[in-house]
Amino acid sequence: MASKGWNMTKLDLPSLNKPEVPTCGLNSDDRPRYTLLGLVLEKTTSQTYSDAMQSALWEPLILKRTSVDAPINDSNIVILVVLMGVVSELMPELKLRAGYTTLSEMNILGLSILQSTLLTQSLTRRWLKPWSMNSDPLAAVGAPREIVRMNMPVAPNSNETCLVNLYTKGGDLGSYSALLVLDKDHNIGISILVAGKSGTPRTILGSLLTETWIPALQAAACEESKLHSDGPGLKIDQFITNGVDFHDWLDKKGDSRLLPCGSIQWASNLGTD
Repeated sequence: MASKGWNMTKLDLPSLNKPEVPTCGLNSDDRPRYTLLGLVLEKTTSQTYSDAMQSALWEPLILKRTSVDAPINDSNIVILVVLMGVVSELMPELKLRAGYTTLSEMNILGLSILQSTLLTQSLTRRWLKPWSMNSDPLAAVGAPREIVRMNMPVAPNSNETCLVNLYTKGGDLGSYSALLVLDKDHNIGISILVAGKSGTPRTILGSLLTETWIPALQAAACEESKLHSDGPGLKIDQFITNGVDFHDWLDKKGDSRLLPCGSIQWASNLGTD
């Protein structure tokens, strides 16, 4: 936060000299940063972290089984007695960056992001986009830190490909693991909760689901466009730039359209010229 130029002394945090401000902390451990963010949230709202989350997130989304406190009724919980013991209260420091939830309420949370339930659509788009790239062409850095990119065909049997950004967040606590994957391009999400000796299954399940569902949705969208469209892309009915109306030019060109990347191969798969 200091690297963004924010005045952190207003939150009773110490001021930093310029050499002390990190230029990049992307490779550091996330846990202390989430704990610090939880403390800042308590300071700015004058509430406990739990109360702040209750008023800002859990109550508006009607999340009745999501909390930083251990659930009283554990009849519908996978308890790994051998591995972790009974479901217990989180330590105070953990309550600032962890909690308890259910698969159904993780789904509600993911849908609320995709549907801009709590945020405006413009603010959602601001968060759900890469902020910078790295040496791996299939990975990116953004506000949701873990962005995985899929290189997939634009249409069935096509040699042309496109990149789909998957905004993910995963975490482990003891023997429990969670993963949330959001695909804004196809407007779907995947929620995974796993209990076991290792958090590896959540990664394997996430890969299997995304590699199966997302290409299938891309193919379905292609088929649907054949049924409900008079052609690929967006038809241009009016084009004015710098005060100049290109109406006559459009009439001479006939059917003018805006097409996505890979348009030639995509159009041929739709059976159009």
